[in-house]
Amino acid sequence: MKNREIKASDNVGHFCYIPCTHKISDEELAIHICLAQKKTGDIIRILRHNPKATIADISEILGIARSTAGWHLKKLIHANLAMCEYDGKIARYTLTDKAFSLYISMADEAENNESVSA
Repeated sequence: MKNREIKASDNVGHFCYIPCTHKISDEELAIHICLAQKKTGDIIRILRHNPKATIADISEILGIARSTAGWHLKKLIHANLAMCEYDGKIARYTLTDKAFSLYISMADEAENNESVSA
């Protein structure tokens, strides 16, 4: 493990190294882990800009099977980063308030770090 990195595992045994500039919460760690996985990170970004998206919406945007989109959404729900609400028979997905605010603060921090190093 490198200095200032955290080795983290998701619930299926994949590992990633997360840069650590400060002590992070469990929720922040969960977002880092999800963002490190391309499709799951893509879904977080979709939900950030398209609240109330359906599995069909997400699968169409990403060009993946609905079952794959559903699998990633279940991971996000299990990590308390997304939630599902029903509109009649249609399941709509959104980021939790905490995940949304953490994602925004992490994006702002990354943008500030890039501008400092430039």
